[in-house]
Amino acid sequence: MAVTTFSATVRKKLAGFQAEARSRGFTIDLDEPREFGGQDSGISPGELLLAGLGGCMSMVLTAFARQHRIVIRDLWIEVDGDMDLLGYLNGTGDPRSGFQQIRYRVHVDTPASPEAFKKFHDAVKHRCPVGDTLANGTAVVMTEIVQAG
Repeated sequence: MAVTTFSATVRKKLAGFQAEARSRGFTIDLDEPREFGGQDSGISPGELLLAGLGGCMSMVLTAFARQHRIVIRDLWIEVDGDMDLLGYLNGTGDPRSGFQQIRYRVHVDTPASPEAFKKFHDAVKHRCPVGDTLANGTAVVMTEIVQAG
């Protein structure tokens, strides 16, 4: 299969840090919590990244369960990440501004034993594109500046 390009557009709104993300006709409101100077009117970009990982892992587990003879009656994933805000605030790169560690917990209702489910998880987790992107340091490249006016 050929490489597929996915796209999203994020437009800053007039108020504060607020922005709107759009992809394939769907929208997500973005903002920062009040304690970080935002209006708390939407999910923060960091929280969206964590949600993306949890959603991707949930979909991968669901997609490949039958193939591995695993029954999933219910599934949810909690994702946490540690970030040193000093990296964002001081802008020196020390400490780094991104998440220092991301952890997730898989909650599952399944008749499979914990050992069997872990073996299944370990066999398919590499198929999660978001997890792979985070774990393998994918390059982030600004390709162009298009100035309005």
